Amino acid sequence: MRDSEPKVRLRPTLPADLDFVLELEGRPDNEPFIGRWSRHEHQQAIDAADREHWILESPAGGEHEPQQQPQRLGYLIAYDLTASGNGVYVKRIVVAEKSRGLGRRALADFTRHAVADLGAGFVWLAVRPGNDRAERAYRAVGFRRRSAAEAREEALSRAAGRSPRSRNTLMVQRGQVDSFATERMAAERIAERHLEELCRMHAEEEVMATLGGVHSEAQTREFLRVSRAHWEEYGFGPWILRDDAGRFVGRVSLRHLEVVAGGPEIELGYALRSEFWNRGLATEAARRVVALARERLALRNLVCFTAATNRASARVMEKAGFVYERDFEHAGIVHRLHRLPSPESGS
Repeated sequence: MRDSEPKVRLRPTLPADLDFVLELEGRPDNEPFIGRWSRHEHQQAIDAADREHWILESPAGGEHEPQQQPQRLGYLIAYDLTASGNGVYVKRIVVAEKSRGLGRRALADFTRHAVADLGAGFVWLAVRPGNDRAERAYRAVGFRRRSAAEAREEALSRAAGRSPRSRNTLMVQRGQVDSFATERMAAERIAERHLEELCRMHAEEEVMATLGGVHSEAQTREFLRVSRAHWEEYGFGPWILRDDAGRFVGRVSLRHLEVVAGGPEIELGYALRSEFWNRGLATEAARRVVALARERLALRNLVCFTAATNRASARVMEKAGFVYERDFEHAGIVHRLHRLPSPESGS
């Protein structure tokens, strides 16, 4: 944090804070953007197991101002702390002094708490039409307008008890998994420094035979650019895999794609250098990414696909829990589509 930025911390709201909360809520400058709650409704949010009610306050005085007491600066209410797959919903965030960055700092801290402490796959909120200042603040800490499929928007809306066709702007910030480990490998988010290693793998005819053919350096640079942009947009994408000796093994990824007839999907993909084939490493990476997709990223519906002739890749999909669904044509070749059964299906 820069020295010029305001300092703010979160603490649980107490019954004694509710006079402050109600007074702040009733100010004329807040009326167009938030509804009025009763003291009882706020107390319910404090008491409920699936909600959190926080006071935003300034830190206590330091060594130069030891007598300075914390000042209440606003409040934040969050819902759906225990709702599987729906993320944590920031119902309300209100600050006493606008344009100081107080809400931005508090929201950033709460988002870290939701992901790290609560295990939220993502944090989301809604912005009323015309509240441009709030939307700018939310964008500044990583929130983006919802870009998932329409069905996902409806699921989020239902979780909040609203009409699926809300006129509010839905904004989402997902939890990110920049790195992880499997039993025999370490994975890290793809970056510019991986270009040379990717070029070597993309030049292997065996590896690329079912991945569109050997790639030139220019094609690999474009792959890297698109992959990094995907990370910026969605909070996930390709990871680079290394073995215990630090050698480049290949890549594994989650990505949005539109090539499957019937609508957009999120695909689990993988590509390993040929010297690391037949060791179970692709299955190991795929299983770990499936777990992360569900537990950390709240991605419930995943697919895999491969050329119908690539039985080795199909076996990896099956071992990772995917089930054959149907054939379809992609790039002039028949591919086999596999889908991960939902946890709710029990299959």
